[in-house]
Formats: sequence, C-alpha cells, structure tokens
Amino acid sequence: MVLTFIYGITAKTTKQLNNELLIGEHTTITGEQLYQKNCAACHGTDLVGNPPTFPSLIKIDEQMKKNQVVELLQTGRNVMPSFEVLATSDKNDIYAYLGTFEKETTTNSHKNGMGCQMRCRNMN
Repeated sequence: MVLTFIYGITAKTTKQLNNELLIGEHTTITGEQLYQKNCAACHGTDLVGNPPTFPSLIKIDEQMKKNQVVELLQTGRNVMPSFEVLATSDKNDIYAYLGTFEKETTTNSHKNGMGCQMRCRNMN
C-alpha cells in the first residue's frame, strides 16, 4: 500500500507496464519467440517439420514471398490453423526469423537433433 502511494502503481498498472515492455522488445527478439510459441509444435524448433503434414520451413523464403507467408499465417491452410490474432508486424517478424534461421542451420547443422539427422541423411 505504501508503494502504491509513493509510486502510484497498482497491480493493474504493473501488468499494463509489463505488456508495454514486451511490446517495446518486439523488434529485437520476438520473431524467434513468436515462432517457438506458435509454429514450433508442428514445424519443429529446427524448422524441419514432419512432411507431408507439417512441411519444412527451411528456405521458405525461396518458395514463398513474404506477403504469401503473412497471408497464410492470417488464414491458415489444411491442418494449419489461422493465426489471425497475431498482428501483421508479428507475422512479419516470424517471416524475418525464418530467413535468419536458415543461415544459422547452415553453420550449426549438427546441433539440431532429429532435424540434423534428417538433413544429413538427405545429403547422402
């Protein structure tokens, strides 16, 4: 109660501030966080997926334009649900993360468990 009087912060205000902080961090780290929260359950943390039901997202930027991926996230397709609740900027961040992940997997390919095994098997 004393803190509330001194700082003028209530539990509700603190929650609102926390949400604002998350939004403020949005541009630096949320592409990966959004992917892990919304996409990794089906497409895997390493983007390899489980084809044909859950396709690989590795090199997705070579197969689909950004606006196509954003639209797919908006509408969903087949077993993939719609992620219409995500802001367009969040969808753009997911797409941007997919592009950076491709570069990381090229240099760190043996750190990805089953995904690595699948990629390495396909190389032989």
